[in-house]
Formats: sequence, C-alpha cells, structure tokens
Amino acid sequence: LLLDGYAQLAPELRQRHALVLVGGDWENQLPQRVAQAKALGISSQVKFLGWAPDDLLAPLYRHALAHCMASREETFGRTVIESMACGTPCVLNDIPIMHEVTQGQALIVDFKNRAAVADALTRVASDPAGRERNHQPDRARRIGLRRRMHGGEEQRAGGGKGGRLHWDGRRIGYSSALVKRVQE
Repeated sequence: LLLDGYAQLAPELRQRHALVLVGGDWENQLPQRVAQAKALGISSQVKFLGWAPDDLLAPLYRHALAHCMASREETFGRTVIESMACGTPCVLNDIPIMHEVTQGQALIVDFKNRAAVADALTRVASDPAGRERNHQPDRARRIGLRRRMHGGEEQRAGGGKGGRLHWDGRRIGYSSALVKRVQE
C-alpha cells in the first residue's frame, strides 16, 4: 500500500526522498514487495534494510522526514508513539487505534487510496516546521518510552553498535520504512 502511494509522488520528490523499509519480511512478502517496487519503476528509490537493532531505532526515527504505517491491523501502535517521541511526523493508515494513539497529531489517510497517500507524503515533505509541531514527548513519557527514545547512545545519530548512519534530516518514513534524502 505504501509502495503504491510512494510511486505516485512527483519524480523530483522521489529523487530527493528515498523510501527506506525497516523490518522483517512482512509474512514472507519481501520478495513480492521487491518485485512490486521494480514493477512500479521505483526500485532505485526504495531500500529494504531488514531488521534494525533497538539501539538504532531512535536515530532512524529522528532522521526520518516522517514515519508511515500502512498497517490495517495494529493493536497499539508502539512505533507511532516512538516516532512521535523522537519528533517525527506520522502518516498512518485510517484505523481506529491510530486516532486514539495520536490524538489528532498525525496525518491519517486511507492507504488504499494511492493519491491520498502521495498527497500526505507531499505535504510532509513540503512542511519542515511540521517536525516541531509533531514532537510529542509527553505522550511518550506517559507510557514510559521517553527515556528509551531520548537517552544514552540513542541520542547520537549514527551512534550505537550498528555502525554509522549517514542521513541528513529530510526523509519520509514508515514503521517498517523510512524515506531518506538521497545524497547529492
């Protein structure tokens, strides 16, 4: 669903903001998602990172332009709270739990509507001030995630045991994907 919406972005936005997918193989769907990216003509702008160690999650969130979650079946939305604690705007599928968790502080769209997804991603990419408006440390503190997302090694982008991250601050993200600015 996210790949379809991302493919609808203007080519210049896709050139500036790569979609970076982080996570497992989504119930053995990874080969199909790779093939889908190729069929959509966006494979050079889509990166499949696989699982990221916990100590790299906060830097990934903090360096994402947005966190996107196309999931239709979430029970809590922990990654949404984590990304909000890191100041990362969210673009989320329109399911009841996302309304409850974000309390109006996210762009919630129907991910079956490619144009709506592309519009939301475009809005996030064109609103650099949105990051400050979407910083929600109090929500994270109330559920005990603030320390994890803002403490110790996780404070340093590129820090931790997983090596250096070379991100420059303009990306679009997904719970299992982030979009980063392509180095020029």
